[in-house]
Amino acid sequence: MVDRVDTLSKPFEEGYQFLVIHSGRSYAFTTLEVLEERTEAFKVPWDIVYDPSVPGGKRPLRYEGVLVSRYDQTAGTGINARFGPALYNRDNPNFPTDVGWGRDDFSLIAGGESREIGGGVSVSVAKNPDGSYEVTVTGGRAAPFEHWCDNIWFSSGEYDSGCFLDEAVWE
Repeated sequence: MVDRVDTLSKPFEEGYQFLVIHSGRSYAFTTLEVLEERTEAFKVPWDIVYDPSVPGGKRPLRYEGVLVSRYDQTAGTGINARFGPALYNRDNPNFPTDVGWGRDDFSLIAGGESREIGGGVSVSVAKNPDGSYEVTVTGGRAAPFEHWCDNIWFSSGEYDSGCFLDEAVWE
């Protein structure tokens, strides 16, 4: 049993932005990341998500929180790899069509929520005032945060070109 607490930053901000969790089977893993903010122009304004706890049983999509996704290479890599939301609300009577049309935000864990994500792994999320999230993972195995290479910075300091491949740590 692993208890791990990490702070995940918003996309494009300094700090850790991605957490990888072993899925319990070969060639597949789960990822946690803070969902990128959207402007109002890119938010769906009507009630489309199944939620029996609200009047009418539908609510708008949520756009803030930690997104739980799966990456599965059991069928291969590249275009054969499968990537997508990890969790779906299977209690939804319209589950197959809502998932296909993106009308399900069940893979998004909002601040103050906890969720069992499978394989005996639980994730609790708390939003910090700066927009980052404190993420607590219980159970499973989380990949450690390690810098695998040195960044190359140009003199302006504004452009990160990636890593020196000859200095990579592969173990």
